[in-house]
Amino acid sequence: MYPVVILCGGKAKRLGAVAQDTPKALLDINGTPFLKILIDNFAKQGVRRFYFCLGHHSEQIEAFLMSIRSKKLDFHISYDDELFSGTGGAVKKLIQKISTPFFVTYGDSYLDINLGDLVTNYIEDEGPLMTIFKNSGLYDKSNCTLKDGRLIYSKRNPQDDADFIDYGLGIYASENFSNFPNSFDLSVLQEKFSTEGNLQYYVATKRFYEIGSLEGLDEFKKYVSQL
Repeated sequence: MYPVVILCGGKAKRLGAVAQDTPKALLDINGTPFLKILIDNFAKQGVRRFYFCLGHHSEQIEAFLMSIRSKKLDFHISYDDELFSGTGGAVKKLIQKISTPFFVTYGDSYLDINLGDLVTNYIEDEGPLMTIFKNSGLYDKSNCTLKDGRLIYSKRNPQDDADFIDYGLGIYASENFSNFPNSFDLSVLQEKFSTEGNLQYYVATKRFYEIGSLEGLDEFKKYVSQL
């Protein structure tokens, strides 16, 4: 299975005091740190190599990762710096270390999805793959439209009829980052490939969960309690 890059550098401003002294990725979910749940979800599907991009409260996340290390899982840690910044820059900093296609996801998002289905639908030489969900504005503002088998994506200016949303999980290859600066938002890359008609997609059938807001955190705790 492809390795995964997990972006864990956010400052959790929407969570206020809940995440003032604790990074989002380590928030307690019914007795278990969120990041442990996320890692387990990937590991049970065959992922063995994990790359963590750290920023806010990085020392806490690093200490946690060291505490759960095992011979079965290979952890690599990267830090925000002045040369490489933004979600796109954080990933670009790692690409020389990754020789295969790789997943990218966020350290505050839980996705109930079969990774093997994404890999099966991904064609290496045809641009990155974005996972989308028919959101219809329900869980967050929709930002994707499917027209004639083509994915049209815009984070900032979605089309009026957008009814899908970026699911927070994609597959990339190192060469996808070649013509981008060291500091940029990953959405810029996604929008460029979309405009060129080279953004592949996979439609997820189950909703996503994110803990970047108090409402989302409560929803995920309820979801986990029912498993």
